[in-house]
Amino acid sequence: MSELPTGVNTPLRLLIMNAEPRLRNTIEQVLLREGLHVVVLDGGHEGFHAFPENDVVQKGRLTLRIGERRALFDNKDIPDLTPKEYALLKELALRSPRVVEKIGLVIKICGIPLEQLGRKTLDVHIQRLRRKLGRTGSPFLKTVSLIGYQWLDLVR
Repeated sequence: MSELPTGVNTPLRLLIMNAEPRLRNTIEQVLLREGLHVVVLDGGHEGFHAFPENDVVQKGRLTLRIGERRALFDNKDIPDLTPKEYALLKELALRSPRVVEKIGLVIKICGIPLEQLGRKTLDVHIQRLRRKLGRTGSPFLKTVSLIGYQWLDLVR
């Protein structure tokens, strides 16, 4: 299993290597019922990371307050994030600086394969997220042509 994403405060780590998708879904539901937030890295191939509700994830100038479902950029709330926009931002930030493929992102966020989603649906969600991030935050949300998206806020 790879190292935890930087900025993650002491998560509860559960390793579920090569588990059937149905088993992974069952375990995720149990963890959520117990008040833990679950992030599946790389489409489940690296295992689960569950975060206590009071956890804070810091990625450069972006702060995610997991239990509150809040996102801040430069310590200012990102206004009116929809659940899908928040989930997209969280997924991209937790995998940063890696590029997240559209296929895995759509399955994680929407729960359906990319082929079943409208052709531009993901792009529209990303566009709305960029608008809410504003002029200072949106440049950190990168599009990697034909592959996916990336949150790249490297603190120097």
